[in-house]
Amino acid sequence: MQGSIQRKNKNFTNKQSVILYLYIDDGGDARKEGAMQTLAEFLKEEKKVIKVLGVNGFLNPKADDDLAKTTEFQATVKGMDHDARRFMMKFEYRDPGTLTTNQVREDEADEEWCENTLIPRIKKYGGLQFPIFITQSGEVVHGHNRLWAWKKILNDDPDSLKTKDIPTIVVSDSFLVDFKNMKLGAQFVGKEQAFNNKYSQIICNAPAKNNEYTMKGAALHVRELYILDPEIGGRNPSGEPFYNPDDEKNADDIKRFDKIMDWLHEDRFLDAGVRTKIRKMTINKGGVKKTLTFDDKTSEMVNAFGSSGVKLSKNKKSKSRLQIGEWRDQSNNLVTIIGTAGDKEWSKVSPEIFKAYLDNTLSNIPGVMLGVELGGPQLSADPDTNDKARKKYLVTRLGTMNKLLASKNFPLIKKVRFFVQLTDPRDTGLDAEWDSVKSAFVDPVTKKEILSV
Repeated sequence: MQGSIQRKNKNFTNKQSVILYLYIDDGGDARKEGAMQTLAEFLKEEKKVIKVLGVNGFLNPKADDDLAKTTEFQATVKGMDHDARRFMMKFEYRDPGTLTTNQVREDEADEEWCENTLIPRIKKYGGLQFPIFITQSGEVVHGHNRLWAWKKILNDDPDSLKTKDIPTIVVSDSFLVDFKNMKLGAQFVGKEQAFNNKYSQIICNAPAKNNEYTMKGAALHVRELYILDPEIGGRNPSGEPFYNPDDEKNADDIKRFDKIMDWLHEDRFLDAGVRTKIRKMTINKGGVKKTLTFDDKTSEMVNAFGSSGVKLSKNKKSKSRLQIGEWRDQSNNLVTIIGTAGDKEWSKVSPEIFKAYLDNTLSNIPGVMLGVELGGPQLSADPDTNDKARKKYLVTRLGTMNKLLASKNFPLIKKVRFFVQLTDPRDTGLDAEWDSVKSAFVDPVTKKEILSV
């Protein structure tokens, strides 16, 4: 069955479990979940959560075949399956208005199914049987329909439920695990974390029990996983898209896509014609704008610069981002994230440089690393339009700023990473580095100057 937990495969070696990922060293400010904890400690904490659920009248998600897959699944690493876990960390009631959604279907919720099936169930039981799963930052992992239904019930009758706050279970990010030796493997970081977190979100929505995925939804799964990792965890080694409009019947494209579908949606969408339609939709020209989550931006920054800029609160219950003056990479470069709306490159970056100038500490700043998010009118659903917007901003705004900084012998913007912001595999963002000889930003691979188009 698709996404089933392969308990018989839990004998992979301890070496496999721990060598695949390393913690990112960002000066000790961003401690990963469980960095100092053991598998036994995580499981103990999870037992506490299960006990609290029972006391509060909720069912245990671990006893539900589909919900269990959210926390217990087969991660994909270099094309191979490995035991992985997300852990239930705590139970709490949360204001539904504070939660963010990142659905694995094409729509945030199936409103018809919620109206006809889910809402009557909630009213019958006087609430939820299973709390929804969320991340520490409040992003919904599983339970988008329940959240929508909860909001709808309260909107229609604010006094119809015992509490306005929705019951939630906070889950950790993904870890490799070695149950044979009862050891916690390394935590996924960067694109591997985002990829396997997303996969754990997809597989727990079984079509037989929850509302069935559509072809459009299946295409969305492939698009989102491709965006997070074009190699699909090693299952698409070439990193190439699965459909070329100029070569629709390419045998290699079909073979690679069939492999992904057999893995992601086993025993579904088996007809060749149906798969062709889904394959075409993986590069849907309409595109869908992504709402970048905290974790999405973290993954982008780790992949581009090896630094997350994440810090945990004192009680380790919430995450926040380091400010530009505090956020440094391993080479002591300033690191930060800006948006293209307004003049963030000047209002956020230049004050820190000028401050160092006044303090006579410019020599302590080798340069600046920028993550950039297209904002407002600059962001389009069309990948080509976004590519043009990125290059224009890079050349006319950041390039101009660098030339001015260079004239004053100030630290320069050395590297730039424009984030992926569409659920479309053609949107790969944009990487650029400064070439002092050419006095321009260039492609890091080809070393060719990037021009505004």
